[in-house]
Amino acid sequence: MDSGLRLIPSVIFASLSSIFAGYMMRLTATYKKLLMWCGISVILGSTFIYSSSRIDNAWWDSIICIPSRIGMAGIITAALIAMIANVTLEEQALVTSISYAFRSTGSTLGVSLASAVLQFTLARKINSSFDKLSHKIPDELIGQIDEIKAKVLEDPTYAFNGCPNFFKESIIQSYDFAGHAVFMFLIITGVATLVCLWPVHDRNLNEKQSDE
Repeated sequence: MDSGLRLIPSVIFASLSSIFAGYMMRLTATYKKLLMWCGISVILGSTFIYSSSRIDNAWWDSIICIPSRIGMAGIITAALIAMIANVTLEEQALVTSISYAFRSTGSTLGVSLASAVLQFTLARKINSSFDKLSHKIPDELIGQIDEIKAKVLEDPTYAFNGCPNFFKESIIQSYDFAGHAVFMFLIITGVATLVCLWPVHDRNLNEKQSDE
């Protein structure tokens, strides 16, 4: 519950960002600069998330996701307007549906890849950490190692609920390492997003309206 509460500010700012993006495009009648700034915001926000640690306080956890959420909300809004502005009236419905299809596919694919990165990195880190402790493991826990590893991969809260104290710190550090691997994945996708936005052709939205 506490984690969910800390995400509320970023959700609110994401909604406001979409409204602000629409206002800026109405004010400037362009979208290219807005897309680029939002792309930069995503990268900076992802970098902030990567720099986080388990000792961060609650207020920092509550605001750290805001820049990336602002950037993504702005990109989604501006990209849709950019596509609509560059097609004929008859094609606007098709373009809108395509944008939503790619958004849904991208969200699902992104979550799946991030989950795969987490699981792969966590499994390798757990094996590495347990190997380093192999000569110190108490005799009564040696036969439980495979079971403990399986529970670690299945339940993120296992380190705090039922895990033998001997392995607790290693498991927490492994999750911290795997989480930062996912955060690095966010930075990479943010850079890829900015690269994809760079060739976008800017168009004066007022001229589009007058042409029609």
